[in-house]
Amino acid sequence: MNYTTTGADLPVFRLSTGSSLVACTYVREHRVSGVGASGTVRFEKGTDADVLLGGGSREWRSVREVSSMTALIEVPARKAAPATVLACDCYAPQLLSATGAQP
Repeated sequence: MNYTTTGADLPVFRLSTGSSLVACTYVREHRVSGVGASGTVRFEKGTDADVLLGGGSREWRSVREVSSMTALIEVPARKAAPATVLACDCYAPQLLSATGAQP
């Protein structure tokens, strides 16, 4: 998977502790290739990927999915301290597009 940030300006909220809350938006690119004896991948009928690929739960040799993902990060006032991810839709990002190559 590849992640790239979108936009140059990030909304920043300063907290009374000196830390900051930063909302980040990422584009996630996920490539999947067929495995196993068939060498193909198939998405469950009616899922977002299946619908964007034209429906019918067909078999694909490879698929490229592009999704939008957001994260809320707390950045501490001290630069040496690590940032903390407070919230993220990493496990259920919004699918924007899916393209594939059929066998």
